[in-house]
Amino acid sequence: MEAVRQLRLQRNDAAMRNLNDVVLAAPDIDVDVFRQQLRVIGRLRRPITLLVSKDDKALAMSRLLSGDHGRVGAVDVGDPLIQETARSEGVRVVDISQLASENGSYHDRYTAIAVLYPKLLPQLARDSRLATAKAGVFILDAAAATVTVPLRITGRVLGGS
Repeated sequence: MEAVRQLRLQRNDAAMRNLNDVVLAAPDIDVDVFRQQLRVIGRLRRPITLLVSKDDKALAMSRLLSGDHGRVGAVDVGDPLIQETARSEGVRVVDISQLASENGSYHDRYTAIAVLYPKLLPQLARDSRLATAKAGVFILDAAAATVTVPLRITGRVLGGS
């Protein structure tokens, strides 16, 4: 985020135009700092993608050490405020809570996406709402290798009914 913010502050328009996808995997960024960075960066051609998991133990420890300041990588996608903020700020938030963790900290879940990505490609090609660069909240259901479209998640439990 800081690199993209610096590009904007330096008015490096060529680099900003050539940015295709910015993906932050379990970012350990203070929520308020992230909002400030977004204000400076502004909307990109494609939304910034956040891979989040509210039970990430490493981010919980970081929150504790920072004086209980929320971490962007641990936001709760079920929170209506997070859903609205994602849309209004032009951010794509993908909940990866159902992915496996190799070390039990749940901070490494994003590495499992490499395995699931080939299974997700056909769905992304079929569903134009996912194939286009949309902002909002998505849930990755690892068992079914599917992605739920933005804001269709209210009251839904991951991997359940």
